[in-house]
Amino acid sequence: MTTHSRWTLDEGAFPAAGSWGDKARFLLRYAVLAPSTQNTQPWLFSVRGATIDVYADPERWLHVTDRDHRELQISVGCALENLLIAAERFGLSHRTELVPDRFDPDLLASVTLEAGGAPSPARAPELFGAITRRATNREPYRDEPVPEELLERLRASTEDGVQLVLTGDAEARAWVEMLIEATDERQLADPLWRDQMAWLHAAGVLDEERAAFRCDARTFATAPLLGLVISLDDEPATRVRAGQVFERIHLTATALGLALQPVSQLLELGPAKEALGNVLGLGASVPQQPFRLGFGPPPGAPEPRRPVEEVLMVREPVVPA
Repeated sequence: MTTHSRWTLDEGAFPAAGSWGDKARFLLRYAVLAPSTQNTQPWLFSVRGATIDVYADPERWLHVTDRDHRELQISVGCALENLLIAAERFGLSHRTELVPDRFDPDLLASVTLEAGGAPSPARAPELFGAITRRATNREPYRDEPVPEELLERLRASTEDGVQLVLTGDAEARAWVEMLIEATDERQLADPLWRDQMAWLHAAGVLDEERAAFRCDARTFATAPLLGLVISLDDEPATRVRAGQVFERIHLTATALGLALQPVSQLLELGPAKEALGNVLGLGASVPQQPFRLGFGPPPGAPEPRRPVEEVLMVREPVVPA
């Protein structure tokens, strides 16, 4: 069962004297607050002492709009980043291995917690407090430029091989508006896409009241900036890293008072994805996660979340035949 109450957390309840398993399960309360494609929350976790294995949940994979699992893996990367931010906040260091088992494609990361250690330079202290305040802002944004010093803070969220493109170019944004409109028209006409959306409603992933769950062309036009996380390659581990970078960007934006909304449909159809790359002059770089950015009114209520107990599992390792 999902509920909005998962967003109310007491950091003072961290079990400092508890077992590694107690600590891990507490940290997962922050991991499950990550954003995900269509709020599918497609992650599962397994706790083995001080090690947390992070899995993609194949039952929550959107096979129509995410045929190559990109959005699934990015979503899991967002949850992983929240987990690491929370671990550092409570004085824990971590050793993280991405895609550690080639025989188990659903296992996307293994995190081993250790006592002590300094926070990563890429994880500013304000990111932790932003986890419980972060929300996808679907409202129209104000006609107000974002100061360059704030954009530099966002760019500092990136890492080698995963970078951020930001543009307010009027011609590029006009092209993107047309791409959004064309993509929406094609997907709305696709019976498989409509079946997928019906499943999302039936599974309780989407609220009936939230019909305009995506960014349409008119709403996109109110944002002064288009952002895009890009990478040098398109391997599963890189997509997870792209999710981590995107979550750092989203949390940084939250801490700075900026509004953000993913525009994922731009990459869900091959022609639109190729056109976006051409419009932005990406060359060989791989687009991973587009979003709109600006100043906006307060977002609506946070999305409901599955409890940690629902995403914890006991899973045996896959043994090759």
